Amino acid sequence: EEAPPPAQRPLLLFILRDWDGSTPVESLRETIEADVSKIWKEIKKPSAHANAPLESFFELQCEALPHFVYQKDEWVESVLKVAERFSSGEVFEGRGSKDVPAEGFSAYAAQLWGAIDRDGDLDLPTQRKMLSMVRCDAKRKQHQDAFERGLAPLLASLSPHNFRDKAESAVGQLESDFWAEVNGYDAAVASETRQKLCDGVWPLLQEAHDGYVRAAREDEEERFTANVKGLLPEEEEMPKAGFSARCEELSSECRGAFRDAVNRLTPSGAPWKERLREKDGHFDMLDNHIKREVAAAKKTLAAQVQAACNTLLKSSLSPKLVELLDASAPAMWAGIRKAHSHSVTDASERLRATLQDVGMWSEAEGARSAASLQAYADVLVNDKVTDKASEASLADKAFGRFDMGMNRSKQRSWKLWDSPDGEFHKARVAGLAVFAMFEVSQLYPEGEWPKGTKKQRYIDDERMERLVNDFEARAAPELAWAHAVRASSSTHSSVMFGCLVLVLGWNEIVWLLCNPLYLVLLLMAAG
Repeated sequence: EEAPPPAQRPLLLFILRDWDGSTPVESLRETIEADVSKIWKEIKKPSAHANAPLESFFELQCEALPHFVYQKDEWVESVLKVAERFSSGEVFEGRGSKDVPAEGFSAYAAQLWGAIDRDGDLDLPTQRKMLSMVRCDAKRKQHQDAFERGLAPLLASLSPHNFRDKAESAVGQLESDFWAEVNGYDAAVASETRQKLCDGVWPLLQEAHDGYVRAAREDEEERFTANVKGLLPEEEEMPKAGFSARCEELSSECRGAFRDAVNRLTPSGAPWKERLREKDGHFDMLDNHIKREVAAAKKTLAAQVQAACNTLLKSSLSPKLVELLDASAPAMWAGIRKAHSHSVTDASERLRATLQDVGMWSEAEGARSAASLQAYADVLVNDKVTDKASEASLADKAFGRFDMGMNRSKQRSWKLWDSPDGEFHKARVAGLAVFAMFEVSQLYPEGEWPKGTKKQRYIDDERMERLVNDFEARAAPELAWAHAVRASSSTHSSVMFGCLVLVLGWNEIVWLLCNPLYLVLLLMAAG
């Protein structure tokens, strides 16, 4: 059949007994409407109205009557009002200007009550159960109010050491007092209300509990941070073996200590433990702190290992550089390249072994560290060469190389067969080569410079020109001195004596030696 117009809907009037006023009638009406709607859905309806809601056919109302025993006067008054609605015919009228035909109502009512009788899931409370619900809920409110009034002294007496015991004692006493007063009421209702009471008082203690848990977490975080920092070596020292394993041990110990602290602080029955393990809860915050501190410690350790390896590289490379730069031999840069390569390789192997030992090695980290060590060695070489190139003694070093091949601090005896000009040219080239060695970096062969690096110039053009001019001015007199020494060399007399032997013969030479006057005259003539 078609749904009756809204003005003709029959009235479904529900009479609620033992109502104490604590629950609004509207809330009870919503509960009843939900139950009746459940029955309505199971009733066979015409296909056109298979999904029609209850409100399309009926209007639902509720009348609440006070308890007959405890509120008899109010009950009588309310019953008379309800009876008036029946005697006046109001309940039988349509919900508008037209009357509702009553002949079909009995069939609907019979069908409804048949469904109610068959529905085992529909929980229509008995009078005793309704009374238990009302009385137990009233007791719950009474005890919860009393607990709240005594909350301030309780909170003032709490500390991390006694929180669990005092909280359990207070809530346990509250439950005992509640049970003593609801004894005899419906057991299921009393148990449900007791749980509701506990659910209402635990939040009152939650803030204090959260503060103690936070303090415990912060203590463990501070202790963990100090322990991890204690694993780090002194500056420029290598770390001890097993750093990563020790970090894992400290992390496990920290989590276990905090878990024990939470267990000591959390009363049995309190609904807080799971909340502490939620995302962004205290356990999650502790884990994040541990991860941050371990990552920071490993980063610091890697930097310390890098610094220690830099120190190792410097101690290995610097003495070799000083020796090579002081010698300034023609093969100086070949020696520097060899020392540079060996020092970088040794330091890289040491760094690799150390990081592997502490569990922090990776191929990417190895490549990065090797590049860092090589760059550090490059800087070390450039600094040493720059210092040496900027010294005023560089001019003396170049002239010393020249003098070593020329006059040897004017100790050289030039012979008749010597060539001062040729020796001067070779010595000059050797001296100027010193300036060339210190002019620009030759740390890497041509075409093999690492990407991103370039040759460093140690001597600019202006200074180079000044050094060369000073060198030339200083070297030129050495050639003149060499020629003068050669001209006065005793090797001329030796040559003349040899020629006399060849020309005069040995006997004549002996005769001249025996007659000094003739020998003097001969030598004067030769001069």
